[in-house]
Amino acid sequence: QEDGSFGTKPLLFDFYIVPRWYQNWWFKALVFIFILGLFYAFYAYRISQIRKQEKIRKDIAGDLHDDIGSTLNSIKVFSNLSLSKPEKTEYILQIKEETQNAITSVRDMMWVLNDNLDAVDDIINRFEQFAMSLAEAKQIELKRFVSPELRNLVLKKDEKRNIFLILKEAFNNCIKYAECKTFGYAVQYDRSRKIAIKIWDDGKGFDLSKPGAGYGLKNMRDRADQIKYIIGIKSQPGEGTTIELRKH
Repeated sequence: QEDGSFGTKPLLFDFYIVPRWYQNWWFKALVFIFILGLFYAFYAYRISQIRKQEKIRKDIAGDLHDDIGSTLNSIKVFSNLSLSKPEKTEYILQIKEETQNAITSVRDMMWVLNDNLDAVDDIINRFEQFAMSLAEAKQIELKRFVSPELRNLVLKKDEKRNIFLILKEAFNNCIKYAECKTFGYAVQYDRSRKIAIKIWDDGKGFDLSKPGAGYGLKNMRDRADQIKYIIGIKSQPGEGTTIELRKH
């Protein structure tokens, strides 16, 4: 009042406390959505990894079925022949060779599944374990060049498997058909800094235009497609064969 006394009517004040930005409902909703997104991304990543592993297992199972199945069938045929004609010792030798091929194939697949041996150097070492004794027996010189910066490059499981099998297929063709004196391969980066592999021999070559020419080349092309690599094959009678493989 004007005389300085307090009136009987109380004074009322309204206070509004504004929450901090991180206390708002919309921020809490965003945090919830973000956490939910992280869980979903992790779940999707795990599912994609499981699917990749499942695909690799199916591919390996297919290889074992085709390779080991045909080998065991050959052993069965030669066993029956050796029983009917025991004087034919070449059947026994053939059984021994096919059995060794089956053992090698199983070991190769076990090596592919080993997660500690996925570097380029591991592929080279495994391939030379397979090729060295055969090359010496056939008097074939093995030549190789591996870029030092690529030696410890870790490859995906399907890359490791298919690159190794392409190398093995190329060498087997060289042994069986090329009649070469030299088999070589190089692993390095191309101009785009992508892995590139070159395989060559100085054998008799073949005409790519002829039906049925190029033993096992379809398998190589299929394997390159599986890992999204580009493959080029060049050969002429009397001029050897060159195979170039590089990442897309």
